[in-house]
Amino acid sequence: MTNRRTIAESYACATHSSNLRHREYTDDTDRLTAIAWSDSEFGGKLFRLKYANERATYAPTLDRWREVVEKKALARRWELSAEDMLKVANLSFEFWLFDICPVCSGHGVAKLANSPVLGDAPCNACNGTARRSLICDAGLRNFILDMISNLEERIVSAGGRAIAKLSVKLDLTK
Repeated sequence: MTNRRTIAESYACATHSSNLRHREYTDDTDRLTAIAWSDSEFGGKLFRLKYANERATYAPTLDRWREVVEKKALARRWELSAEDMLKVANLSFEFWLFDICPVCSGHGVAKLANSPVLGDAPCNACNGTARRSLICDAGLRNFILDMISNLEERIVSAGGRAIAKLSVKLDLTK
């Protein structure tokens, strides 16, 4: 089994790289460029916001997400008020962006008592999932979960396009 990084992990590492000089083989610059050139401008922004902490794009990306949620709600004939659509957009975006369990810091296991060392027992807050719990109005929960899934699909799509662009550069298309 190999310990290969995901495209998100590679991208996050590349944004903190101290070496962006071009080399004959793939390097950190290629990973950054592949995401920047992905065919989906919105998916690329979401990717950069979540994995590179590109906070300058937070407000415009959230505004664009609100538009997406409104269009989906209308297309799917969700019976939601404008206020509820805004809640769905904001809560889905915030949960997706900050989904790490705050108690275990995304490790999924509890710390040993009076020690900074992680134990073997699953975290009580997240039950070992490493993700925080979604706390919301029960009537909006399924709408929010649907939109979180939509955000995750967009990230997978943007990452897939980045991998495709890298594979062309590396001549892996044969």
